Amino acid sequence: VGQALLDCGSGVWTNDYKNTLIKMLKKGEIKSFTEDHTTTSVSFDVKMNMSRLQRLLKGDLLKTFKLRNSLSTRNMHAFTLDMKIARYKSPQEIADAFFPVRLELYNDRKSVLESNMEYSASLMRNKARFIEAVSADEIDLLRGRKSKEATTELLEEMGFAKQSELNAIQMNNTVQRRRSALSTGLISDESTAEEDAPKDSTKEYDYLLSLPLSSLTAERIDALKDDASKTDAKLDAIKNTSASDLWREDLDKLEAYL
Repeated sequence: VGQALLDCGSGVWTNDYKNTLIKMLKKGEIKSFTEDHTTTSVSFDVKMNMSRLQRLLKGDLLKTFKLRNSLSTRNMHAFTLDMKIARYKSPQEIADAFFPVRLELYNDRKSVLESNMEYSASLMRNKARFIEAVSADEIDLLRGRKSKEATTELLEEMGFAKQSELNAIQMNNTVQRRRSALSTGLISDESTAEEDAPKDSTKEYDYLLSLPLSSLTAERIDALKDDASKTDAKLDAIKNTSASDLWREDLDKLEAYL
């Protein structure tokens, strides 16, 4: 007696496929079958004559057990980029139309990843430098002898990045520039930065001045610098990776689940 383990993934209901095996059992095509399903998979353990199994293994076993479905390609329609219905002659023709659109999205993704990483690294470096300056008494924050306005002016003199400047870094990607162009008719990093700048100039450094006292430690400085370095390394890796490579990486990850 031969034995075959069938993992069913042909797009049919479990009971429907079970009826298929029952019909094969009545016709004598198989000797018996048992079910061993889980919450995520359907599995039948089928026993049959060894000589018949050997013949099937040389032929089309999937077709015999109805584990392969045929799809007609005579009437394939899909939306085009401009949201019109078009008829395609083959799956390859659909793929050819789809690839440039998908690749452009990966270009956008790469641009957004780069701008977000540049923003994060710059933010962490400014925070680390700020904590070092406070610890060295270069900035009088703990004794409160300076007003917020005076402290803000000092931070600007010392060259700390303003929140609006950090925002401009984060918004410097193809997606945000395209959105800006659609809303204003202009592609301008300066206009985007101005739009996202705090209304009150004294709030430009709130991302530093609002840091809790518990973060003003040497350990926090080291952690921020370490995170900034790691982010810089990831940024370099992304810059040296093409949009096509990002797509291939995702396809490799997807393949493991197929």
